[in-house]
Amino acid sequence: MDARAQDRLRIAVAWRAAGAEAKRAEEIAPGYDTAHGVAVLRDNGVRPHQTLEALAKLRPVFEKGNRHCHRREFFADYRWRSGLVDWNRGCREQPWPRNRLAPFEASPTRAAIPGEWGLGPVYAIERLLERLHVTIEDAELVEINEAFAAQVLAVLRKLKDEGIGEISDERLNVNGGAIALGHPVGASGARLVLTALKELQRRNARGGPRQSVRGGGQGAALWLERL
Repeated sequence: MDARAQDRLRIAVAWRAAGAEAKRAEEIAPGYDTAHGVAVLRDNGVRPHQTLEALAKLRPVFEKGNRHCHRREFFADYRWRSGLVDWNRGCREQPWPRNRLAPFEASPTRAAIPGEWGLGPVYAIERLLERLHVTIEDAELVEINEAFAAQVLAVLRKLKDEGIGEISDERLNVNGGAIALGHPVGASGARLVLTALKELQRRNARGGPRQSVRGGGQGAALWLERL
């Protein structure tokens, strides 16, 4: 995968994440760093001031290939709390926006062969669209969990080459992704869902797929709708 394209994606993700800091504040409960005696009020891994020239000077992690640490997500410390409530009771007692997941059976998990590690999301999205009888063009927003810049670009290319569809920049990870925000192991799915539902609410949009990569390269996809 072209190194320059990976760097452009890295910078674009950081800009989106920096521009969405006020939105992200709606998702964050302040914490307290007892070791340093400070309150933690925002994500501190976003780096919006990087440039293509600066990134080009960094050496790759391995002698072969062009894998750099800045082209992948970093591991982040997150604590996530979520809950499920009875639909009728919840809507009656709280005036919160109404959101729902597509039926669980329409939320597939697929695996790719070892040589195609990272492309599991392509097959999960394909199966999801088939089960729901929709197309990728029906999705107003799309979230793809970013493992590596090369992996995201490969997924987008594979979706196009397989005739599944194209995802424009205007619909993809509009508030930044894991390359800029970090990968909270065990909590990425919850973060993607909350981020997506809140953005659907802001845009008065209907829905779209959310995807993540699981250990070993499996892909999981689900479709969220705002009612």
